[in-house]
Amino acid sequence: MAAPVNVAAYKEIILVLATAGLVVPGMSRLKISPVVGFLLAGIIMGPYGLSRLSEHIPLIELVTISDSSEFPAFAELGILLLMFLIGIELSFNRLMTMRKLIFGFGGLQVIGSLVIIACVASAWGLSAQAAVLVGAAFSLSSTAIIIEELSLKKRLNTPVGRTAFAILLKQDLAVIPFIILAGLLARPNTTSLADELWSALFSGVFAIVLLSIAGRFLFKPILRVVVATNSPDMFLAAVLAIVIGAGMTASYFGLSMALGGFAAGILLAETEYRRMIESMIEPFKGILLGVFFISVGFEIDPVIIYNNIGTLLVMLMLVVVCKMAVIVPTGYLFGYSTSKGIELGLILGPAGEFAFVLLGGAASTGLLGKEQTSLLMSCVALGMAILPLLVALGEKIGFTFKKDSAVLDMTGGSEAVGQGGAIVIGSGRVGSLVSRFLEQQAVQHILVDSNAAIVKGKRLGGVKIYYGDATHPEFLKKCGLEQAKTLIITINNPKKAEEITAVAHQLRPEVTVIVRAHDEVHAKRLYRLGADVVIPETVEASLQLAEASLRALGFESAAVNQAVDAKRELLDQALKSG
Repeated sequence: MAAPVNVAAYKEIILVLATAGLVVPGMSRLKISPVVGFLLAGIIMGPYGLSRLSEHIPLIELVTISDSSEFPAFAELGILLLMFLIGIELSFNRLMTMRKLIFGFGGLQVIGSLVIIACVASAWGLSAQAAVLVGAAFSLSSTAIIIEELSLKKRLNTPVGRTAFAILLKQDLAVIPFIILAGLLARPNTTSLADELWSALFSGVFAIVLLSIAGRFLFKPILRVVVATNSPDMFLAAVLAIVIGAGMTASYFGLSMALGGFAAGILLAETEYRRMIESMIEPFKGILLGVFFISVGFEIDPVIIYNNIGTLLVMLMLVVVCKMAVIVPTGYLFGYSTSKGIELGLILGPAGEFAFVLLGGAASTGLLGKEQTSLLMSCVALGMAILPLLVALGEKIGFTFKKDSAVLDMTGGSEAVGQGGAIVIGSGRVGSLVSRFLEQQAVQHILVDSNAAIVKGKRLGGVKIYYGDATHPEFLKKCGLEQAKTLIITINNPKKAEEITAVAHQLRPEVTVIVRAHDEVHAKRLYRLGADVVIPETVEASLQLAEASLRALGFESAAVNQAVDAKRELLDQALKSG
C-alpha cells in the first residue's frame, strides 16, 4: 500500500498554480497586466497578508504561505528564462536596424536617469553604493506591462511605440551590467573597486567565450540531433537543459544565472530554431515569472503602504519626474516634440520588474535596511499598478497635441499610398516582381515587409520599402488602406496571409484583395475570409505546365490560351464555391 501523500508539502505549488489559473484570465478580462495580479496575490497570500490572521482563523493557513524560503530558487528560474527570451529577441540584425534609438536614445535615458535618481537617493540618506543601486533599479521600466499595454492599444507600430520598445531593449541590455555592478558593490571592501572590476570583467569574458564555444560546437549540434527525432518533448527538454546549463556555467564563474541565460538566447537568436524555441518556452516563463512576482509580493507589507501612502506617492512622482527630465530633452535630439516626450516619459516613468531583482540583492547583502527595502519595493509595485493609467494618460496627451507630434521614424516607418493606389505586402521574389511591374506601369504603390533586416537591405539598395506588420489594423491604415484600390498579399506564410486578408476585409470590405495561396485548400480559406482574387501556386504551376506542353505538341496558341483560360476560370469558380 502506497504511503499517504503529504498534502502540506505541495500546498505552495497548488496555491501558485491555482493563482496563475485565476489571475491570468481574471486580469485579461479586466484588461490589466497579470503582473499586477501576481503582485497583489503575493501580498494577500504572504507573511504580511492574511497570514497575520491565522492565529485567530486557523483555516486561513490553507490559502496562505507564512514561510517563503522555498520560493527564491523558482523565482530565479523565472528571471533566467526571461533573460533567455530577451537574448533570443535581440538578434544582431534587430540591434543594427534600431541602433540609433537603442544605443542613442536608450543609452542616454538609462545613464541620465541613473545619475539623477542616485543623487536624489543620496540626498534621502542612502550610502553612495546603495544610491547607485537604487538609481540603476529605478532607471529601468516594466517591459512586461508596457509591451502588453501598447499591444492591447495597437500602438506598438506607432513612432512612440517603436521608440518605447527600443528604449526597453536598451534597458534589458543594461540589466546584466547592473546585476554585475550590484554584486561588486555588495562585496566587502577588501580590495579596490578597480581590482574587483577587472576580476569581474575577466570572469565575464571567460564565461561568455566558453558559452560561445559551447553554442557553436555543442548547443546547435544537440538541437539538430534532437530535431531529427521529430519529438517536441525532447526538443523542449534540450532547450531547457541548454538554458539552465548556461545559467549554471555563468554562476560557476561568480556571475548571475541571468547572464548565462541571456548569452544562450543571443547564441540561439540567429538559428533556424528561434521561433520554435520562443513558442515552447513562453508558457514556462509565464508560470515561473508568476512565482517571481508572487515572491516579491511576499516582501511587501500592506501596513507599511497604508502608513506611508503619502511618502510612496511622492517617491513615485519623483521617479517619474526624474526620468521625464531626461527623456523630454533627449527626445529633442531625436526629433520628438514636447508632447511626445511627455508621453514617453509617462510610459517609461515607473520602475519595472528588474528593480525587484536589484533591490532584493541590495537588501540581502545589507546595503539597504528592511524598512528602506519595503518602501522602495512598495514604490515599484505601486508604479506598476498604475502604469496602465499612465499609458492611457500619455496617449491622451499625444492625441491632444497631435499637431505638434512630428517625429523622426528611425526604423523606416510607412508612407501612405494615395487614392486608387496599391499596397504590396511582402518583398520576396514574388512581391518584388509585382512591385517592379507596377512601377513600370506608373502605378502608385508602396511595398512593405515585416522583416526589418530585409527592409534595411533593400532600402540601402534604393528600393522604396517600409517596415511593419500588416496583421495590425493600425499599420494597414497608416499604409493608406482607406484610399487604396488594391491590396496585394504576396507573402509565403499561409497563416499570416489569412490574418491580413481578414483584417483588411473587416476594415474596408470594398478594397480588392489579391492573395498568393499555397494550394487549393489554402485558397478556399482565403476566399471565405474575404479575398477577391486568389492565385494558388500549385494550380497556376499546373496550368502553365499544361500550356507549355500543348504548345510543344504543336497546338495553336489561340486554342491553347482559350483552353487554359477556360480551365482556370472553372478551377477558380470551384475554389470560390468550396
